[in-house]
Amino acid sequence: MARILIIDENSDLIAHLSQRVERRGHVVFSASDGAAGLASARAASPDIVLVGTRLAGLDGLTIAHAIKTDPNIRKSRIIALLASGSDEDRKNALSSGCDDTHVKPIDFVRLMQQIDALIEPAPPAASPDEETSSEVEGEGEAVQA
Repeated sequence: MARILIIDENSDLIAHLSQRVERRGHVVFSASDGAAGLASARAASPDIVLVGTRLAGLDGLTIAHAIKTDPNIRKSRIIALLASGSDEDRKNALSSGCDDTHVKPIDFVRLMQQIDALIEPAPPAASPDEETSSEVEGEGEAVQA
């Protein structure tokens, strides 16, 4: 179970996402503007922040940067909810501190995969030494058989 903060101006989007994410067993908090969203992030220390980038006042990229530079909440993982899927928008989001991006309209299945990946990162790949060692052992066994 993760604590997820949704920050977006679109109340219908917040309601829809909250309902679907809560059904997956996560706790959801929300805010409809940037200042309230940043205050909520500081108060709740969420595991994941879903933030729209086009917010009145503090925009989503400013919020992402503020979260990643705040020692109390910088471990929060951030997914920017982009209105445009341009390379420039994605690059700006990632350079502002976002861990991933998702282009609106929301593809819920894909978004949940992104959330899951940030909650439970994939195990590290085997080092080249481990692979070589296993391959050599396997080859040795084959020769002996």
